Amino acid sequence: MPGIGDPAAAMIVVERMLQSLAEAFLLPGGEGQVSGSVGIAFYPKDGTDSPTLLKNADSAMYRAKEKGRNSYCFYSPAIRIDSAS
Repeated sequence: MPGIGDPAAAMIVVERMLQSLAEAFLLPGGEGQVSGSVGIAFYPKDGTDSPTLLKNADSAMYRAKEKGRNSYCFYSPAIRIDSAS
């Protein structure tokens, strides 16, 4: 998201997104509900190119998933997941 380089601003946006996702919605067979997990990485601190930023945000997302539903996590080198290629 261009223009968001501040962790506090990112938290506000992500918390609103997760709150919106958590709201129940109607389906033909009843009520539905979803949740999300968000990984946050900042340019250029967490990567200077798209593939690196995406990989680092993905690592943070998996850490958020470990925390449970409707959560988010900021990337840090300590949580990096290296894929075997």
